[in-house]
Amino acid sequence: MLYSGLSMGDANGQDQSDLLEISRSWGLTESDGTAPLRFDFVLAAITQMIERWLVSDRRKLQNTLYRLDVAEKHIYEAMRLPKEQQAGRIAELILKREIQKAGTRRAAEKKS
Repeated sequence: MLYSGLSMGDANGQDQSDLLEISRSWGLTESDGTAPLRFDFVLAAITQMIERWLVSDRRKLQNTLYRLDVAEKHIYEAMRLPKEQQAGRIAELILKREIQKAGTRRAAEKKS
């Protein structure tokens, strides 16, 4: 399931290498040990992690959001959603930020 702030269209234009990098940074692998290259799989896997952290490890969630520099305003908005929507929205924010960071790195590499 995709959420309102992010759609498949946001990732379709991204290089597969960006999605591979994001997958690896989150420790996501397919059954054969390779990193997934499907946007929907990556979003679902991150959503599952967030669901666990919301229940059992909020400190880890807070540290992750801080490290990724996800805007606090958006986090607060996500936390005001019904409980069943919070993890998906937070995962969406994370993936969107990861895609932005990959684009910034790519642009910086082109300038070098």
